[in-house]
Parts: sequence; C-alpha cells; structure tokens
Amino acid sequence: MNTPILAGIDFGSKLAGTTAVAVAGQTTIRIFSSKKNQDADEFLMHLIEEKKINKVFIDAPLSIPGVYSGINGKADFFYRACDRELKAMSPMFLGGLTARAMKLCHHWKNIGIECIEVYPTAFIAKMGERSGGYKSNSELIGEFSEEIADKIGLPLLHEPGSWHEVDALIALAIGISVEKNQHSISGNPAEGIIFY
Repeated sequence: MNTPILAGIDFGSKLAGTTAVAVAGQTTIRIFSSKKNQDADEFLMHLIEEKKINKVFIDAPLSIPGVYSGINGKADFFYRACDRELKAMSPMFLGGLTARAMKLCHHWKNIGIECIEVYPTAFIAKMGERSGGYKSNSELIGEFSEEIADKIGLPLLHEPGSWHEVDALIALAIGISVEKNQHSISGNPAEGIIFY
C-alpha cells in the first residue's frame, strides 16, 4: 500500500492571502501560500487535488456545538467541548470561516480525501518552555520551523515567511503524529474533536 500524502493547512480569510499549506513530499516539505485577493478556497481545491493529497489536517473548526444537532446534554450555543478544553475560539464566532472549512472538507471527503481538525496552538503548548516567542517575534520563525521540521523528519525546501506558514507546518506535524499514533485529542466524537 502506498504511503498517504499529507498536507497541513492554516486556513485564513477568503481573500486576505493568509491561507498556507505544508505538504510532506518524499524528500522535503514544501509550503504554498495564497496571495492577497486570491480566492483561498479555490487555491486549496486546486492545490490539494494537483498534489494528490490523501489526508488534510486543517486548523479550522469542522463542526458546530452539539446543541444545534440535538446532542443530549449539550446546551452550549457558542463552544464545543473541545473548544472549552483547549481555550480555542468559538466556531460560531468564526462563522463564515467555519462554514467554508466544513464545505471544503465535505467536498474532499466525497472524493476520498480524509479531513481532520487540528489546533497548532495546543501542539505548541505541549512543547513547554520551548514554546516561548510563538507568534510574538518574527525573528523566531526560522528557529520554530527548524524544530517542527525535525519533528516531521524532513527538511524544508525553504524557510516559512510568515507565522501562517509556520502554522501550516505545525498542522502537518500534527498529521505526522496522528499517523504515528503519538497525538493528543480533545472533545467528544459526537460533537467534534480536535487533534494536537
């Protein structure tokens, strides 16, 4: 059986140029980013199919609170259990971004691409004191990237140019940890789970 091709996605606003994708190739990690005023959803649809990705690990909510689907005991209209546990943003606050991510993953699942919700901030928190400076100092982008690439076990083709690209790399690292069964999970499978 062939090894699946994995991609980590930092999912941003539709036209902001803040969506980034990290793809694990045979010998290197490549990072791709949408451009300002480019439709991020079209960019992703094209790239994921062009690179023949089998599994997508996306930093975006892929479900909404269980109260909306009538899950017994769920009364929170703003957060899922996984959001509360990890102090993540509400899928409802993110609104359109949540809907776009759910729509993309619905499409990908229909064509056989697995889609998993990840949370880079929680992954970084597991690094303890080494997490200092995350997203606060752009001079640390290279250092963070090297450490994450080491966790993945592949070199970077080029250094990330933004924290969005670093988050895509972290999403990919979470994907690699999922493949090795070394990941953490938060939430309720009936409502939604986050991998980190």
